[in-house]
Amino acid sequence: MHVLVTDRQPAGRGRRGRQGLSWEGASLTFSLLWRFAPGTPAPAGLSLAAGL
Repeated sequence: MHVLVTDRQPAGRGRRGRQGLSWEGASLTFSLLWRFAPGTPAPAGLSLAAGL
């Protein structure tokens, strides 16, 4: 698993084509990369859990 944490995100892609922006000091922004074994389906509810 890889995690990239930053205090600002001046450009980004949000859901449904919206912009994903975060200004310095306004929020905690991070990206998570988790590789599953080939052929393994993503766990049910993973997107919901990540949004919490």
